[in-house]
Amino acid sequence: MRVLVLDTIHGGTLLKERYEALGHDVDAVDVYRGESGISLEEAKKKRYDLIVSPVHLDPAYEISCSGGRRISHHDAVRDLAEKGSADPVIEITGSRGKTTTAHALAYLMTGKGVLHSSTGTWECPGNHLLWRRSVTPASVIPALEMASGISGWCIAEVSLGVTGISDIAVLTSFQDYPIAGGERRAIDAKISSLNHSPKLVSEAPVDGYEGENTCVDDVTLVDGDACAYAFDGIEGVFTNPLLTLSGYMMPLRLAATTAMLLGIDPAPLASFEALCGRMSHEYAGNRLVLDNSNSGTNAVTSDEACVYARVLSGIEDIVLVIGIEAKNICEGFPVRDVAAAVRVTEPAIVIYVGDEKDLCELKDMPGMKRYAMSRSESLEAARKTALEIPGDMSIVLSVKTWR
Repeated sequence: MRVLVLDTIHGGTLLKERYEALGHDVDAVDVYRGESGISLEEAKKKRYDLIVSPVHLDPAYEISCSGGRRISHHDAVRDLAEKGSADPVIEITGSRGKTTTAHALAYLMTGKGVLHSSTGTWECPGNHLLWRRSVTPASVIPALEMASGISGWCIAEVSLGVTGISDIAVLTSFQDYPIAGGERRAIDAKISSLNHSPKLVSEAPVDGYEGENTCVDDVTLVDGDACAYAFDGIEGVFTNPLLTLSGYMMPLRLAATTAMLLGIDPAPLASFEALCGRMSHEYAGNRLVLDNSNSGTNAVTSDEACVYARVLSGIEDIVLVIGIEAKNICEGFPVRDVAAAVRVTEPAIVIYVGDEKDLCELKDMPGMKRYAMSRSESLEAARKTALEIPGDMSIVLSVKTWR
């Protein structure tokens, strides 16, 4: 079979290798950089039996190539991956809370297993780092193989939908944004993939899903820092101050619900701690440094981070480090959203991470001239600059970045 894989930088290279290992004749096109594989012009001259493309690709690329069956990278993983002795397998997708949900669920699992998330791929117990790869669909394959090799569980974070090799799929949020050159919607891509999994955990019912859909609102209830839960004979209450943060409340409820589906009591979530870059904090001398820099950082979480820092430190004045460090993130951090965060949080000092032109745009926005602003090239440089500012002001790091 002649196969064309579009997009080598988001897992396409691995898919190409796997199809070749099965004896197929495979071409690949680096549709974003043009640095590997064959050119799009060369691919247009050929005919393929199968074309594999990511759901986020502009449809114009797909229709320009001649071929028969067309599938997504998610579909290809479902065709190529073998579950083996990995059990159970849980896939987690959504625009918010994937990583936190994955780590919280892994925290509850017993025995050996593999956690694949944006923080890395980890062998558990012991949290031994195996490798760091993106959460594109293709990355599920080596994680699943590792889990099968140790006859353990596998929890995999996946972007823009699930592959369907899982026993349970988790949809962490319904938040939407445009993909594929604006021709498609992210939530549609995610929801269309869910029917390949027999069970689904979500905040609310998912229209069109035909399997067993368990909603967190039906089995958990949060009041302040306490979460009550009850499902299939498992019931109780756990308390954790992270439940007061929106970035943790839903992921902890999703993890608790999924655990109960697996017959696991989620009570140990009482001792689950904030992940690095997701409202974690430390002290540099007597100064609080609260780290909220991750791929999901936005205006809302920036506001929440400042509120949390003021509660923890008892100090009103804040040095806010905010912006975007990586441009290869599907959903960016627009300057208008940065401005909104600054207006709401009212920091004493702003250190912007990003382009000089974006800082100029930020300074020109309504209400911004009252704030002292400077710019740094990176999160690390901005953190260093913030620590050099005299005084006892807390420091909040709220930069959108991969970590």
